Amino acid sequence: MTRIIIKNGQRRAMTPEEEAEYDALNAQAIAERKAEQAAREAAEAEAQAAAEAAALAAAWGNARDTVNINRDLAIAAGPGPLDLNNDGSLIVAPDTRSDTDLRNIDALYSRAIRLEQQGISAPVMPFRDGTDTVFNLTPSEMMAMAEYVMVFVEDKYAWSWQVKDQISALEAVEDHDGLAALDLNYDPNWSV
Repeated sequence: MTRIIIKNGQRRAMTPEEEAEYDALNAQAIAERKAEQAAREAAEAEAQAAAEAAALAAAWGNARDTVNINRDLAIAAGPGPLDLNNDGSLIVAPDTRSDTDLRNIDALYSRAIRLEQQGISAPVMPFRDGTDTVFNLTPSEMMAMAEYVMVFVEDKYAWSWQVKDQISALEAVEDHDGLAALDLNYDPNWSV
């Protein structure tokens, strides 16, 4: 097959030297395109690997965030009613739906300690519970209620620490399948 060249408006057959030069230039252009394609594919693969690595790295933090959210939701659900006299005559349902509730209970606990240290044992501490019922509690009743809440909250934190320790152990060995299988939801039957 004869190759035709158009030069200076004239058509003619290529000389063997021109064919060799054409073939060399064509091979060079093909090699450059292949090298550019390989470089693009390598850059894409590197970007994909980096994105996957970032997603896997984020999975550990996301798991810990999920545990924190579930812990906080369990705390906000509240500890349930407490029978302060163990006879049904004084049942309070403390609210733990927010940090403000917990701070208020902590402040009432501190005040109850001071009042008890002053020898006050009368029901002089007003407390509005989660059912919007107002009680007048003695300092010892207020302390019992506050300690009930503290144990409740401590239990939720102990659960979250245990699960986070499991996450850290899985992260140390990069066990993503183990992380995916780990239940990050609070189990109300869990206990220390």
